[in-house]
Amino acid sequence: MEEYEINLVEMFRVIFRKFIYCVIAGLIVAGALGGYKGYTKYQEVNNPDLVTDAETKYEKAVEEYEKNKEKLEESIASLEVQIADQEEYLDNSLKMPLPE
Repeated sequence: MEEYEINLVEMFRVIFRKFIYCVIAGLIVAGALGGYKGYTKYQEVNNPDLVTDAETKYEKAVEEYEKNKEKLEESIASLEVQIADQEEYLDNSLKMPLPE
């Protein structure tokens, strides 16, 4: 048995010649499945019921966000007032030295 070198391009040519029908069938199946998935996505995007449903969900999400934002702003304001009160208390309190 003789040994000889084969480069990568020659190897791909040999594999492609042996399995050309499998490669072509794979490409056809991949194209068909990709086309079907693209078609279904196109139908979903253009479905008016789904669009209105998505818009209502978006509007509800925005309303909830605004409510949460207002609540958090109020809690931040109350915490800032508490911090200011504590700082004022510390500034006005008598500090007594503790014996060692």
